[in-house]
Amino acid sequence: MHEIVHFSLSSTANHTHAHFYNAQNSYFVYDDRQVKNSLVDPTVLFTMGKGVTPRALIWDMRGGFGSMKRSNAVYDQENDSQGNAVPNSAVWTSDQVDKIVEQPVARHPYQQALDNWTPETQSSLHGLLSAKNTLYWSDYLDLYYHPSSLLTLPDWEYHPTDYPKGRSRGAGESAFLDYSVGASQWEDMSNKGEYLDTHFRPMLENCDVMSGLSITSEVDSAWGAFTGLMLAELREDYIPKTTIFTWAIHDNAKLPMQRRVSRAQSVLPLVQNSDLYIPMGASPATMSNMGLDPSSQWHLGALYNFPLESFSVLSSLRKMDERLSMQALADMLQNGTQRNICSAFAAIEDRTIDYSVSGLSGQGNHVFSKTAVLRPPVEESAAPPTAQGKLQQLSLQDILNSTNPLADLSKDPWKHFGQDELTEKGTPLSALHRIECPQPFNQRPSLPDGIIGPHDHLYTSLTIDNGPYDDLNNMAKLLSMGLRTDESRDMAEDYYAQAEQYQFGSEEEDFDDD
Repeated sequence: MHEIVHFSLSSTANHTHAHFYNAQNSYFVYDDRQVKNSLVDPTVLFTMGKGVTPRALIWDMRGGFGSMKRSNAVYDQENDSQGNAVPNSAVWTSDQVDKIVEQPVARHPYQQALDNWTPETQSSLHGLLSAKNTLYWSDYLDLYYHPSSLLTLPDWEYHPTDYPKGRSRGAGESAFLDYSVGASQWEDMSNKGEYLDTHFRPMLENCDVMSGLSITSEVDSAWGAFTGLMLAELREDYIPKTTIFTWAIHDNAKLPMQRRVSRAQSVLPLVQNSDLYIPMGASPATMSNMGLDPSSQWHLGALYNFPLESFSVLSSLRKMDERLSMQALADMLQNGTQRNICSAFAAIEDRTIDYSVSGLSGQGNHVFSKTAVLRPPVEESAAPPTAQGKLQQLSLQDILNSTNPLADLSKDPWKHFGQDELTEKGTPLSALHRIECPQPFNQRPSLPDGIIGPHDHLYTSLTIDNGPYDDLNNMAKLLSMGLRTDESRDMAEDYYAQAEQYQFGSEEEDFDDD
């Protein structure tokens, strides 16, 4: 066994993981005769108890779970499958006895349809979700988490429209944004007891050999500090040698000075303690190109899930000659160096998705390494669907003609990889890897309409280039000028050392102040 555990912290990350686990759930087969033909081994990401549940820890604020109850159809509120009390007093409760009357969140029609499942339910799920009525990640989650997987920040509460950045339940900060707020929250929770011993160690001990930890978290809010401090403790006390990928969700808007300083404080420990650090942002232009609403976390989560799921599923493939461990993927990209900051990219036929983050993962002019994953369509066809979903009849000349946008990826599925151009510019061939994943990206009713079709290839890539050189130097300068403490000076020196890894050629240290 080579189990992989996922951590998800923040509402945006939990939306991403709702899409992620809905995809994993779709790969299950329930007939022993079909197992030999299934492509994905569920035991990597799921554990078997009274029911099958993800190997995951999910953090949110009070109110962030929507209509989800602590108990569910598989696990009751008090006991697990062996009749033992579920050791998770942090879920929807706190150490203090507070009498708070809260308006319950109505159960979403999508969940009501799942509750009353019939053979016809699958087709009826389409159309139940919209950007306006889908506000919580639990609205469209297709499976159950174990109660002990669900953890809250008891001092903070969330509402998707009234206080989407969180609101303190007591005196103090009005939003969960600053580094100091997240650091204080982690210190308060971890000092009340052996927090990770209580919540992480049982999951670790449930694995034969835990081969990887995948973390998804907001970073440009207080969640960045909370996650970074937790990860540092995990590295030191629990999993010093385990491969860790951090999928870092960033705000792509131009940040004010205080939040830029906060970002700089958060990013460093995450980079230092991760084998790969993948910043992800989504600009309004990218969202518009995909026909998505930038204000919808349901839409954002679906977009962020493309690279997360495509690279993660490689470690769950059933055939050993097709499976790639997280460590193998990290080795491909690091290529014998300490560089670990990647930029993510995706393409769905002719539509491209640039996940670069302003001020962090801009495009460099030299690529050190690149690994890409290509996934086949769910339905192979010489007549791909149009944007409206109807089949378009294409002539042979249309298919051969590269100017036809519907034939682009079908003619050359690797056209976005650019291998010849990269090698001409000095990227060694040994640092370029193209992986064909046999498992298509399944079409779930929980996906936004039109985001990907059954005839579409999905291409995703991670690239390490020299872009972080300027970005890391800029963050070092921010810390030196913005905080002026011994600790910030030490962090600045660490940033300068990290930046040297990304220097290429005769780059000047002419990083700007913006």
